[in-house]
Amino acid sequence: MRPGRDDKVLADWNALAVTALCRAGAVFERPAWIDLVAEGFDFLLPELAAPDGRSAHGCRLGRITAAGLLDDQAAMARAALSLHEANGNIARLEQARELVTHAQCWFAAADGASYFTTASDAADIPAGRGG
Repeated sequence: MRPGRDDKVLADWNALAVTALCRAGAVFERPAWIDLVAEGFDFLLPELAAPDGRSAHGCRLGRITAAGLLDDQAAMARAALSLHEANGNIARLEQARELVTHAQCWFAAADGASYFTTASDAADIPAGRGG
C-alpha cells in the first residue's frame, strides 16, 4: 500500500524557499533561477490570499486549509522583498508593503510595539484573542 501524499502548500515554508533561492540566484549570478522563483511566488501569493488581504497558512487543491499566522505574513513579505532586492522590481516592494500592512492590522498588539502569533480574530485556538 502506498503511503499518503502530502500535497498541501504552506505559505511560510514556500516563502522561505523563495527567499533562499533568490539569494542563491544572486550569489551564483543565475538570473534564470530568480525568474523561476518569481513564477513560483506569483503562483503562491494569489493561491494563499485571504479575502481580507492576509496570507493563509496553507491550501490544498485550491482551497484554504488553515488561517495564516504571523510567521506566514512575515515570510511572504520577506519573499517579496527578496525578489525586489534580486531584480529591482518595484511591484515586489509594493507586495511586501501590502503584506506588512495587513500583518500590522491583524497581528499587532494595542501598544503597537509587539505582535501576536495569531490574528486578532482567531477563533480556532484555546483562549483565543478573538474579536
